[in-house]
Amino acid sequence: MHPYRILLGGIAALVLFATAARADIAVRFTEAAPKDSFTVTNGTGCDIAAGSITIDLGPAPAGLLFDTDPAGPGENVAQPLELARAENARATFAAVPDGATTAEIRIRDFRPGGEIEVTVDVDDSAPSGPRGVQMIDGSEMAGARVTFASGSDAAGADAKGAGIEAAATFDGNGEARIALAGCPQ
Repeated sequence: MHPYRILLGGIAALVLFATAARADIAVRFTEAAPKDSFTVTNGTGCDIAAGSITIDLGPAPAGLLFDTDPAGPGENVAQPLELARAENARATFAAVPDGATTAEIRIRDFRPGGEIEVTVDVDDSAPSGPRGVQMIDGSEMAGARVTFASGSDAAGADAKGAGIEAAATFDGNGEARIALAGCPQ
């Protein structure tokens, strides 16, 4: 076999692998003090005109909740949901009630490679957790879900009724990857 055929075959395989490996929306939880963060990365290669990302802590066995008010069920420091940065994207959201288990981030103009980072305090209600109730270990995030819905109404459908909805579960490292079958309209 000619060396250039091997080289071309290798390049083609790398391109296919790179596309398959990044055909998703990644969401990563990071524990920090005083604010925890969720980072959403558009690894799809698609320009996403409008949609939403919903983080649902409810399914996690650790009893996770958003601690946004010092007088509520969380421990010590409370932090509201805030936009830390939006690169190649625009993001908005409604205030998250204290003790809630869901938060929705509305996205617009989310370009390939774009990132949105929001900060908030997440606590657990299981004092036996590996880091206590104030600090969340990635393993405690396991089981929580994240859902992407495309469309201008953030419910998964645009004005024509077409949209994409896909979900993923956080793993023991505090990461979730939402695989999309195609680009949202």
